[in-house]
Amino acid sequence: MDWVYSTLWLLGVSVCEIWVPVSSTVIGCGKPEPLLNGRLKVISGSQNQHLSVIQYHCNEPFYTLPEGAKRNFTCSSDGKWKDSLKISLIPQCIPSNSEFHP
Repeated sequence: MDWVYSTLWLLGVSVCEIWVPVSSTVIGCGKPEPLLNGRLKVISGSQNQHLSVIQYHCNEPFYTLPEGAKRNFTCSSDGKWKDSLKISLIPQCIPSNSEFHP
């Protein structure tokens, strides 16, 4: 626990000095939701902490993200993974139109 020093001033005269404990907590978003028919990659940050960035990918060529879907999500200050539009819903992989030819 860290301590912060504070002085109370009254009419320019120091009345009392106090030490106030403050706790420093690290904001974390927890483990990101897995992507069905896809995977995620850590782009930056560590331990899913505030400002960490992840990126979702679908298992191509069989699955793809819908047009306009966001891939990158950042751990926000409220403890949720959010895209650039501040939306916390992860994308869904959809079957692609490409056909598999062995």
